[in-house]
Amino acid sequence: MNKIDTQREKFNKALILSKLGKYPKSKEILIELLISENTNLYFKKQVYALYAYTLNREGDITKAIKIYNQCISEFPNFTTAHYFLSTLYYNELSGNEEYNYLQKALHHINIALKFSPLDDAYLIHKALVLMDFHEYEKAFIHLDKVKNSNHRQLLYGYYRFYFETKNTAESIKILNKALELYPNDEGFLYFKANNFLKAGKFNLAIKEALHILELNPTNSGSKNIILESKQKKPVSFLPALCTLAFLIILRLM
Repeated sequence: MNKIDTQREKFNKALILSKLGKYPKSKEILIELLISENTNLYFKKQVYALYAYTLNREGDITKAIKIYNQCISEFPNFTTAHYFLSTLYYNELSGNEEYNYLQKALHHINIALKFSPLDDAYLIHKALVLMDFHEYEKAFIHLDKVKNSNHRQLLYGYYRFYFETKNTAESIKILNKALELYPNDEGFLYFKANNFLKAGKFNLAIKEALHILELNPTNSGSKNIILESKQKKPVSFLPALCTLAFLIILRLM
């Protein structure tokens, strides 16, 4: 077995371990490959990316960002690292530095698109970032370039675009299409439940939220919908009135 085959075998083993959630063992192999001077440059890029991904899965976002940046310093045109670093800034970081993180997310996805301008995932991600800046026209242009019209994230992007631009009819149309393709997707089911909640259809909102909890008992968003629906749901006084009327009739007899 030659040097490259050995490195490939080690990388594949680390990849499998990471997928199985055995992150410490995966990291041991990846670190060994990173510090070795003999690691093939192609594999080294992939090792950086997998190492950062593994750190992210462990919840060490700060170190994952550091590794992605280290990778980019050595391989500035490596679009995968730019894309995943952008998603980290966009999805994981918020608070007082949120605007700065969004700027960084936009910076790195722009670089990824510079080298891979037709990548569906990159186009969709940039559209989502642009919507956070309220640049909806530019966001729509990027969504419209995506080749796979059934891409889950594309449907999410279109739904969000129409929802935030107050085009209710189109947002519902997109949501219905998404649920036809992805009937058990928690995100789309949540949007459906939330739409029922906003429309005052509390029983339907609760029904959809309960369906989400069947799929994922830890889904906090659906629990909030159930709680809010119960709080806003009108209280029926009919049973109490019937009981009162019955008591009055008994007294008169």
